[in-house]
Amino acid sequence: MIDYEYEKLKKDLKTELKIELQAALKAELKAELKAELKAELFSLTDWSAAPQKLADYYSKVGTGIFAAYRAFRWVNDKGEGFLEGIPHPDPIRLEDLVGYERERAKVLKNTEQFLAGLPANNMLFYGERGTGKSSTVKALLNR
Repeated sequence: MIDYEYEKLKKDLKTELKIELQAALKAELKAELKAELKAELFSLTDWSAAPQKLADYYSKVGTGIFAAYRAFRWVNDKGEGFLEGIPHPDPIRLEDLVGYERERAKVLKNTEQFLAGLPANNMLFYGERGTGKSSTVKALLNR
């Protein structure tokens, strides 16, 4: 029992460190891309090329809240709704989830189709408490 808990804790820590490292590398890459963009814009003699350079930059690093976070939740506050960034999303992975492999495979395939710009279906997750509905969605984020 103790060995299992130790191994699970070790695995969870590795996952968390991996996510933190990915975030740090993304921030470093973003800073490098920003410096490159700044240098390119300062060197322009023909500003008609600037909009495309800006569009390329923002397509790589995102904008606003979408550049700052990789996970979001919908918040409804006094009838007003908005997206709120989640600073440290749950590090769970699909490989960590046990059971329901066939159902998760369908969710994964549908999500991959959606991200590729192909036709995809809306999904409604239902079932008993503790069957992995929320965990499946969270795990897709870490794929």
